[in-house]
Amino acid sequence: MRVQIEGERRFMTDLAGEFAGFEKADAGPDMTEQKFGFAEAAAIVAIVQGVAELAQIIKRHLDKRAEKGDQETTQTLRLKSAVGTVVVEVTPDTTVEQLQQALTPLTPTR
Repeated sequence: MRVQIEGERRFMTDLAGEFAGFEKADAGPDMTEQKFGFAEAAAIVAIVQGVAELAQIIKRHLDKRAEKGDQETTQTLRLKSAVGTVVVEVTPDTTVEQLQQALTPLTPTR
């Protein structure tokens, strides 16, 4: 399954290293140029087996940042697949199961 993930640039750059198959994606116009206070965003396209794998990778990466003492552990991510789009806020307290549940709209219903 191909999923586009958009989020804070530094988080996305680090997260890309967690995926075996990924490519940089065009995140569209740079909204930071307009000085509205938006965080600088980046996007990647990840290739995963499903939401279970995706949730585990995101959670593992967030936990690594927390272990290193990174203060930016809460992340708002926009994820898009061929069948849906979700926006999730992931915190260190978010469980893999909660994240999987939040990501279910990305998978086709059978």
